[in-house]
Amino acid sequence: MATLGKRIRAVRGSRSQNVFAHFLGISKGALVSYEHDKSSPNAKILMTICVLERIEIKWLLTGEGARYQGDVEERVDDVPPRDSDGPPIQLSGCPHCMWMEKLIDKMEEDRRHLLLENKKLLMDNAVLHNKVHPNGF
Repeated sequence: MATLGKRIRAVRGSRSQNVFAHFLGISKGALVSYEHDKSSPNAKILMTICVLERIEIKWLLTGEGARYQGDVEERVDDVPPRDSDGPPIQLSGCPHCMWMEKLIDKMEEDRRHLLLENKKLLMDNAVLHNKVHPNGF
């Protein structure tokens, strides 16, 4: 399979987009955009797919290597959706997952910082624009 979206679609199998999205804890719209390669899932979503579906991360990201972890040869497509009122899915306490969680948290902190910095720059730009073009040009 050539794209990440097509591999995510293959992992979903015969489950509906609603069921699989609910199982992953994301919206159906997000899943649709991933499957159609309009956007890419973040590392947490990728790790959730790999952990819950026992998919090799290398295969999911590149299409290379074994699809499933360990000796698993095929997956059942009728995995029940998670309870929407229950707690979010918890990934295992493996060192790699914990490292990924820390990396995701750091990236989110950086993203928030950059968002605030961009807002400030846009405001500064508007002030400068008004000084240079006081008549609104």
